[in-house]
Amino acid sequence: MTILRNISRYLNIALTILLLQFAHCALAADTAPWEEYLHDMFESSDEGAADYEAAFEQLTELAQCPLNINKAEVADFLQIPGMNLNIINDILEYRERYGNFKTLSEMVLIPSVDERLQRYLSCFLYVENTQGEPWYSKKQLKKSLSSLQHTVIATVTIPTYYRAGDRGLAAATGNKYAGAFLGDPLKHSLRYQLKSRNNVTFNLTGGKTAAEPFFSKGNTLGYDTYSFNLIFNNLGRFRRIIIGHFRAQYGMGLSLNTAFTMGKQSMLSSVGRLTNAFTPHSSAGDSKHFQGVAVSYDLSPRLQLSSFVSCQYVDATLCADTITVSSLLYSPQHRTIAEMKRKHNTVQTDVGVHLRHTSSVARKTQWLLGLSLVGTTFNRTLNPTYGKADTISSSRLYRLYNPHGRSFYNVAVDYTLRNRTVTLSGETAINDKGAVATLNTALWRLREDLSLSLVQRYYSYRYYAIHGSAFSSGSGVQNESGIYLAAQYHPLNSFTIEGYTDIAYYPWLKYRISGSSYSWDNCITATYSQRKWTFSLRYRANSRQRDLTIDGRKQMAWRTDQRLRTIAVYNSEHLMLKTQAEVCRLSFDSSSAGFIISQQAEYSFLERFNAYAMATYFATDDYDSRMYAHERTTLYSSTLSSYYGKGIRLALMFRYNITERLMAMVKAGHTRYFNRNTISSGERTIFSNRQTDIDLQLKFRF
Repeated sequence: MTILRNISRYLNIALTILLLQFAHCALAADTAPWEEYLHDMFESSDEGAADYEAAFEQLTELAQCPLNINKAEVADFLQIPGMNLNIINDILEYRERYGNFKTLSEMVLIPSVDERLQRYLSCFLYVENTQGEPWYSKKQLKKSLSSLQHTVIATVTIPTYYRAGDRGLAAATGNKYAGAFLGDPLKHSLRYQLKSRNNVTFNLTGGKTAAEPFFSKGNTLGYDTYSFNLIFNNLGRFRRIIIGHFRAQYGMGLSLNTAFTMGKQSMLSSVGRLTNAFTPHSSAGDSKHFQGVAVSYDLSPRLQLSSFVSCQYVDATLCADTITVSSLLYSPQHRTIAEMKRKHNTVQTDVGVHLRHTSSVARKTQWLLGLSLVGTTFNRTLNPTYGKADTISSSRLYRLYNPHGRSFYNVAVDYTLRNRTVTLSGETAINDKGAVATLNTALWRLREDLSLSLVQRYYSYRYYAIHGSAFSSGSGVQNESGIYLAAQYHPLNSFTIEGYTDIAYYPWLKYRISGSSYSWDNCITATYSQRKWTFSLRYRANSRQRDLTIDGRKQMAWRTDQRLRTIAVYNSEHLMLKTQAEVCRLSFDSSSAGFIISQQAEYSFLERFNAYAMATYFATDDYDSRMYAHERTTLYSSTLSSYYGKGIRLALMFRYNITERLMAMVKAGHTRYFNRNTISSGERTIFSNRQTDIDLQLKFRF
């Protein structure tokens, strides 16, 4: 480990020198447009890192299996986040009027698709003529078998430090966690994909996080987590078949949504979006997904049936009786004995069916109507409010109306009515307790350059859905009512102003809130693009009520978080420069503030070499005023980190295409704090003010 520390010291010096030299170069065009879209949606939001990783995974999988723009229908396009019926129908009308697309660049000829949206959609679409025999015919199948593509990706993260729980760290004074971790400090994964064009795909992934055992201590099969799936697309009337691990969403998510949920910023361009989709889950980490079979089948050109069945082991925290479940864990880690005991201790079985009818695109007034049923059972009883058997814990009273029991179901109806200027959409659901949730949206396109949006939601505090996730202040579907108003205005092709205001009411208790409460969220963004330059300015003020103890008594007080962010981006064929600065001020029982400034640079040349660098400086008064930063990393990985205190974050990454089939990536990331001597807490404590990790990745195609 001494050698690694010396490597870390020299690496930090090299990073600083290279970043200073790189500061006026820049950010390469290699970053996928959807990554920036995802970053904007989650930054400074209430969603956590697990939600961000789930969203990153879904968009990565969608980019790996793009849609044929010349064959895709409404239900297919709705799988793409950010798409609404106005944009979809404009694309379909263009295709019907002018014939099949020759290139994706043609999309800019559609009034509702600007250059920025075209770049984003190009990540998930491709162009191919659909004439001829289907891919599964004898003649085409031979061609498909001869064009099989194999891809193997190996990734490892090497820390240059020890954490308190690592077995290699001696029991220093006061380190009661020494040896608590069961595995080594390395994080690594192995991913294999077999693909035949976009028709048949097989994925197999295994992975472990740092400190999880490998081929030992509970993980006798090697990796802590495995995922696999076999996917068939466009197999006759079968639109899609997935065998293995997958995610699912019906309607707007009131009864079923294990994919990610659209945030308030992204909702500006996604009002009225109804999704009926199954997507593969090929992550190296556990998260909300299913294990079984999912099928989408066209009963007729306008009638689609989507159903699935799943059975899997999940992690759960048990109550004091060691029999009932206190909470389900969908993103667990298994580093310690206590965490390993929670691994796969509960069986979860799910079934779902959705039937949707779609009107003809040629009609002036179009409509969609869907009906769904989702059921879930467990082999243990859920007791989310109980500290001991038959005893309600006062600290868990806010969970009183969470699911209790073993079997649950939800029934929902989703609907859309649209003409050229107005789109009305919604979903209404009921659970096994008779409680109701409804989400309704209206999008009014007054002119080509101006649109207004309205979202109304009512989620009873008695309503719940085991796999529900929809638009809200926290992506849940319980204990919330609200009104969301938004507008988008394009006075010029190069200039856009968009903003929203959202008022919400929570009738029942919430975490750290002992009574009914309110929240009010406001945001306005201005974006200007001119040739290779893009500038944006965003202001957001988010206020919500929370408990405040004064003289030993709790009372409700407003907590206000204000943030101002500016971004400047220069984008050319081989290089791009991005500068971002953000300040925040938080007011509650006292005031705190923070700021962050980040410079990212990426440069690619000779179609083989790519270099990326990032330097960030942050300074905040406390954790509540923390700042967020996104940075590039290796394939199939995501990084949305929060920073608090005072310090710097440096990153340097190189990618080299050794041959047409072999690619190598190496990244070094270093974080240094100026106002603390340790990082993190508990078993994860680092007894230093600095942290350096090295990522290595190889990708081989054959």
